[in-house]
Amino acid sequence: MSPDISKGKITHVGPVVEDGQLYDIVAIEPLDEDLNGAQPGAIGQPEFSLAREDYWLSDSVREGKFVQIESVTLLPTGELDEHSIYIETKVSVW
Repeated sequence: MSPDISKGKITHVGPVVEDGQLYDIVAIEPLDEDLNGAQPGAIGQPEFSLAREDYWLSDSVREGKFVQIESVTLLPTGELDEHSIYIETKVSVW
């Protein structure tokens, strides 16, 4: 199983309120291999967020920093569903 590699730029670190619930997150804008975002007017991948836990609590995780995430997703049922397990195997921030 080869890892998925995604790159992005951190756009928010800290609390947000969604649907009346308070969450502590890291929001990331997806970027391409050359660290370019979607061109104005183009439809790109939406921003995604991760819970601030484990590595994401590090002082090096700050708005404006670039990030590369290597991850694998385990599919116990053979399909992407509620039983799937997402594991970050390596995270780099610069």
